[in-house]
Parts: sequence; C-alpha cells; structure tokens
Amino acid sequence: MKISQLNTNRFRQSVDLTWELTFRNNVEIILLSEPNRGAVTGPTWVIDRCMDAAIGFPVARVPVAGNGNGSGFVWADLVDVVLISCYHSPNTTTEDFVGFLDALEKVVRQHRGRNILMAGDFNAKSPEFGGNVRNIRGNLLAD
Repeated sequence: MKISQLNTNRFRQSVDLTWELTFRNNVEIILLSEPNRGAVTGPTWVIDRCMDAAIGFPVARVPVAGNGNGSGFVWADLVDVVLISCYHSPNTTTEDFVGFLDALEKVVRQHRGRNILMAGDFNAKSPEFGGNVRNIRGNLLAD
C-alpha cells in the first residue's frame, strides 16, 4: 500500500497536485495537514472537526472499516492498519497542545494491539525527530 503525507499549507494547488500525483504514482492514500478546506470535500475524504487534517482515498478499492475525528486529527481503520493524520497549530498554548495529545492518546488506546501509522505536522521540534532544535512541544511529544 502506497501512502503519501504532506502539509499543504492550505494551498488548493498543493492539494490538487498531490491528488494528481497519486494517480501517476499509484498512491492509494493521502494524509494531509493544513489542507485547503474547499479541496477536501466529498466521499473520498475523511476530515477532522476543524478541517486541519485529512485522509484522502483517491482509489476506491481501499477498504475502510471505520473512521473518526477530533480537533486536529482524523483516523481511518483499514482493517490491517489504523491511519491517523494530524495537525496542531504553532499558535496555540502548551495547555492546548497537551489537550490535543491527550485526545490522540485516547484514540491510540482505543485501537490498542493494532498496527497504527500516525503522521502529521505537530509543530514540535526535537533531535529525536531529526532536527537540531528542541522545543516544549517536542519534549511533550517525545514523552
């Protein structure tokens, strides 16, 4: 199964180009952070409550057993794996970020024992994620 993940920074052209490239490269699933809100509508998309994260299924043959969402994240159960796409703005408080992580943890616990693939833009920095800088969000996410 081929999966693509990126932050489109709310640009419609980025979402459209990603969608087009999925067909050229036989990508079956798209995980987006900061999607353009007008581009992620319809039955081929599952979106979070704030329209900050989305999962797209350009190929209709991907079986989705269930899905759900919260503020800043969306999940889809593909039987073999649970996909979670996330986005959390850098313009929120640490308290808001902790609440976001708590809500994500509940989803992960709900799918305990399952294969989970989580991707997104947490606006968290840490050497553990391949960067040279560390911030409080990076510390919280790494814990």
